[in-house]
Amino acid sequence: MDPNPSLTVRASVGLGFRPPSFQELYLRFTNQGIGYIVSGNRGLTAERSAAVNAGVDWRPPIDGWVLSASAFHTRLNNLINITAGGAPDPDNPVTFSYENVARAYTQGFELNGRFRLPVRATYLDLAYMLLDARDQTRNRPLEARSRHRVNAQLSTKYRPFNLEATVRGSWVSGRPYYLGTAGGMVNVIGLEEREVWAPSYFDLEAQVTYKLRGGFDIFVNGYNLLNAGDQQFNPRPPRGVLGGVQWEY
Repeated sequence: MDPNPSLTVRASVGLGFRPPSFQELYLRFTNQGIGYIVSGNRGLTAERSAAVNAGVDWRPPIDGWVLSASAFHTRLNNLINITAGGAPDPDNPVTFSYENVARAYTQGFELNGRFRLPVRATYLDLAYMLLDARDQTRNRPLEARSRHRVNAQLSTKYRPFNLEATVRGSWVSGRPYYLGTAGGMVNVIGLEEREVWAPSYFDLEAQVTYKLRGGFDIFVNGYNLLNAGDQQFNPRPPRGVLGGVQWEY
């Protein structure tokens, strides 16, 4: 619905059904270099959900600016959720698996903004999401869900040299995990279930692309520039640089 040319209002109601994927059922993957294991769960059942969403987009009288806000609420039965099992240490990497949460909900809101900067062909995109995700069966926050997330992206084009550059950053707040016999996949003799919060992290990457004729691009990408991650709950490759050629046809 468009009350006027600068304003768009939208709303939706939906039902969902999602069977477990092949990965969630049968995958057994070990990454020895980074230090984690992903193990499927053959006992998973299909997930069902009911969702309500509402949002608004506003285009202020400034060329290239768009502001958006949205809110959502989803109720889930047999939610397929990731879970961490056992107590990881250097000799026993953390094992991630999947479980069904009998009753849960997720709700929150998102704010987004796209701003055209005074520099030609340069845009700044900002986004914030607040998430309230709760396991109603165990009456606690859902495992592995961050409450806050902030994203930012700065992109520009220099057409005389066919160059494009992008810098992206994401801040993710802490996430709860429940280790031990009651909530995790791995039973550890003598270990009682305990709540552990994975630390927040900031991910930063940058890419420069040189566009050739015929749909060919040459790019250089620097990823995880701040070396975000930890051995327990956010195992990931250290900072690095890669380059390549891609072709779009």
